[in-house]
Amino acid sequence: MKITGFYLAAPSIVRVNESFSLGIKVLTEPYKVNCAVYPMMFSPKVKGIYKICPPVE
Repeated sequence: MKITGFYLAAPSIVRVNESFSLGIKVLTEPYKVNCAVYPMMFSPKVKGIYKICPPVE
């Protein structure tokens, strides 16, 4: 992976002695990734007290 640059985001106004957040993204050239298949035990499930469906007969 080759780094092509950085993207920084900071607030436009900061007072003296005030802490602030700084967002940083590392920019890279596009690269291919392998696809992955997740086992069924990790698949999302619809569960909860408000998402119960009646049994299908």
